[in-house]
Amino acid sequence: MKTTIIITIFLSLGLLLVAQTGSNQDFISMSNGAIEIGQEDGPVYNGPTGCSRPLLHDDFEMMLSKLGKQPFEKDKLSAAKQLVQSNCLQSKQVKQIMLRLSFEEHRLEFAQFAYPFTYDLDNYDLVNDAFKFSSSVQKLKESLN
Repeated sequence: MKTTIIITIFLSLGLLLVAQTGSNQDFISMSNGAIEIGQEDGPVYNGPTGCSRPLLHDDFEMMLSKLGKQPFEKDKLSAAKQLVQSNCLQSKQVKQIMLRLSFEEHRLEFAQFAYPFTYDLDNYDLVNDAFKFSSSVQKLKESLN
């Protein structure tokens, strides 16, 4: 696959490097000595990561559509795990998938499973909002420590 690299120097903003591969664009920007890595239409995040490249919005929407076609809860959970295992999600995307699961125990199971496939680990507390019970939040915290 051919990779095109475009380098643009902005005197007032620092250095911006855009590497384009197919339809995905990554950027590395440097401003005031800080280097940020992210996707052009994706997040800029500087904390610890569980995976290297978060799923783009359109790809995530297609993933959600596939989950919606699962008629049974257990099948939906299984499909969600398979999809997450082969992708990298943002915490807010994990939460969206959890909200598609009806049972609290399935939400907890999925949240525990998805953690290592999550890009922005410092934001993982966002998934807590998908739980109905505070005991599930506590169980998740205990399992991740």
